Amino acid sequence: MKFMFAPEATPLSGYTIKRAIDRGGFGEVYYALSDSGKEVALKLLQRNQQVELRGVSQCLNLKHPNLVTIFDIKTDNDGDHWVIMEFVSGKSLEAVLADYPRGLPLDEVEAWLSGIAAGTAFLHDRGIVHRDLKPANVFRESGIVKIGDVGLSKFITPSRRSAQTESVGTVYYMAPEVARGKYGSELDVYSMGVMLYEMLTGAVPFTGESTGEILMKHMTEPPDLSKVPATFREVVGRALHKDPQRRTPGAARLLDEFRAARQGKPVAVDIPASHFVNVPEIERKAAVRPEPMPAGYGPRVSDATIHYAADGSPRAGQGPRPHSPGSPPPLANPFGNAMRNFGEGLNHLGDWVSEKFRKRPWLFSIVAVLLVVNLSRGAGLFGGRGGINIGGTLALMAIIYFTVKTVADKKQNSGAGRRSPGVPPMPTVAPVAQVTPPPPPVTPPKPPVKPAGKKNAPALTPATLRSIPWTRRASDLTGAMTMAVIWGALATALLTVLRFPIAVDQERALLATHGGLGLWGLVTILGSWALLGSSKVLEGSAIGNQNRRLIQTAIGAAVGAIAFALQHELLVDLPIHSSFDGLFNHIGRLPLTTDVSVDPDTQIRFLQPTLAGYVVYFGALFGFRRWWLLADSFRVKRFSIFSVIFSGFIAFLIPAAFVFQQNWGAMWGVAIATVVQLSAPWIAPAKRAVPPAAEPAAVAA
Repeated sequence: MKFMFAPEATPLSGYTIKRAIDRGGFGEVYYALSDSGKEVALKLLQRNQQVELRGVSQCLNLKHPNLVTIFDIKTDNDGDHWVIMEFVSGKSLEAVLADYPRGLPLDEVEAWLSGIAAGTAFLHDRGIVHRDLKPANVFRESGIVKIGDVGLSKFITPSRRSAQTESVGTVYYMAPEVARGKYGSELDVYSMGVMLYEMLTGAVPFTGESTGEILMKHMTEPPDLSKVPATFREVVGRALHKDPQRRTPGAARLLDEFRAARQGKPVAVDIPASHFVNVPEIERKAAVRPEPMPAGYGPRVSDATIHYAADGSPRAGQGPRPHSPGSPPPLANPFGNAMRNFGEGLNHLGDWVSEKFRKRPWLFSIVAVLLVVNLSRGAGLFGGRGGINIGGTLALMAIIYFTVKTVADKKQNSGAGRRSPGVPPMPTVAPVAQVTPPPPPVTPPKPPVKPAGKKNAPALTPATLRSIPWTRRASDLTGAMTMAVIWGALATALLTVLRFPIAVDQERALLATHGGLGLWGLVTILGSWALLGSSKVLEGSAIGNQNRRLIQTAIGAAVGAIAFALQHELLVDLPIHSSFDGLFNHIGRLPLTTDVSVDPDTQIRFLQPTLAGYVVYFGALFGFRRWWLLADSFRVKRFSIFSVIFSGFIAFLIPAAFVFQQNWGAMWGVAIATVVQLSAPWIAPAKRAVPPAAEPAAVAA
């Protein structure tokens, strides 16, 4: 990894950097010498400076053998903040654990735990919670264990422990209550319990392929204590209790219980059977036996420190849950597998691009303005006149995005304008007990009890009421609208390749022109934007079906009016071809068609839609279909081919009532249903939860 400063650099007056040590969640750490020859560690703060400075400043005057001493905080000529600390040359616990993939010897475990407990208890006695205890922040030099990286420390009194404004920590060592922003010293005890589990087994209790998955396991799943030596199961199980009030009361008490268990003395704690995972029983009941996991840490996401709002959860990478290693693929034939992998790849690409734009909503505004300007110039698909320069637009969007990203990253590394990105709210999920019989020699458990109310809990669907902050709605909408441009452009490009086999030659020829293709692509994107916008504004609200249909009908009428204007702006004649004569040719005195299109070869006159025809058709298309079900985050599937077919079927049948270009209407219905589903964010059912403010939630939409 590259660091900002090379050896012998003197960015801070009075100190000379000798070498880089590490880079963490807050900045870079260097080994340096003062002008008088004193060895120190210099930490350059690059991210979340206010959090770090607050934590460091309240620990400046703390002195304890098991804490890394902080000497001072200084600012250089560029305005960057530096923390001057004691230099510890010994290995970190993380490095030691890497040498012992199956767990440390018990003497080593007790030595490390003694130092961690002493330093943590010293902080707790002074009302300070460390909040980021993990092996990477614990060191040992000359037999003395030292806790470092107190940048996340926070002074907490009993009156303030329920009103935290910010929650931070490292995902593998994070207590469940952090999600609610309400915690005290019990938070550090839980982190110590995870570290003790890791020292005894060589692996952390909860792993996963995404931050959200690991956090959910901390909140809902019991740790597998069958991997812990039987002597220490009660000690570790109590330290990892999900209820802070039932957790081990203090760091010193955890050390005492560990020593008592090691000496064979009874620990007066009964751990419920739900804290044990009966692995043989699970494997016997499973349809497919999982392959054994290799020793060590298992799949790791990142040890970087992450940040949350008090009621929020991380926008963490929403990676898919892995299939069981031995499970057969959903599709048996090679072509099916290839298509499935291609679809998953597109979904991952969509999630990645959406995540980038959600982190920078202002970037979408720039792209949207440039897109409108580009369209107004009437450039062709790849140049020329009378259409949309989709290729140039996408290239321009990519150039702008990566340019802004590069500038922003350089600005952040230079120390200017740093601030932590906004993060959406963390759902509050009630712990779900998994009741299984414990392995011997633990006392036999009570008869299994089914979790109360779980079976009858309402399913979380688009009909579920929930309180969604406007910032979350805005970020979801901007990301979805950006993805709609990309998917709409891909659909338009695909249409140029396939040259859809439409019945009338004139229609096929029209799609081969820049104007016709531009009209089709623009209306597809415009319709997708309109549906995404209305759906995200109404998502989670108590507005019923009829009112939603009225709103969508009005929006559809507006889309139709704009589509009519685009047709005339692009100088496109759209001849009507339909399998139906249509029940209505007029709405009042307004005709739905006009016969102004003439085939230059045959001189046959063709009808084409009027403004009223466009308005009525798109108003009906948007009003008949419950489009909000395709854009809701709680929809059943991320993408449903049935919804696409059903939308196309409705679009195909509307001309039976109101005369319109049937083939184009059907293609628009199919394309809009596809783009909306691929662009709208989706939360997997296993990860859904209702925020506390909206728990009385399920209503029929």
